[in-house]
Amino acid sequence: MPRDPTDAPIPPDYAGWWRIVDTETWPNEDLDMSGTALISFTGDDDALRMHCLLARVTAMATKTGVSFIWSGASEYD
Repeated sequence: MPRDPTDAPIPPDYAGWWRIVDTETWPNEDLDMSGTALISFTGDDDALRMHCLLARVTAMATKTGVSFIWSGASEYD
């Protein structure tokens, strides 16, 4: 049976909390509306916060860094 890719540890160069300062998809103004815009790749209750979005993150190591999916509340709905 193939190994679950979410079991691979996050590479040390990417592990930790990251400040979000720019996005391609959403406007950059008001990124800090709900507090400092951040994403975490710690392996324990990873989170994403920017604009009015609060989400849980599932991060996976890839050959070139980190990939992630998220689920949560956008504008609290």
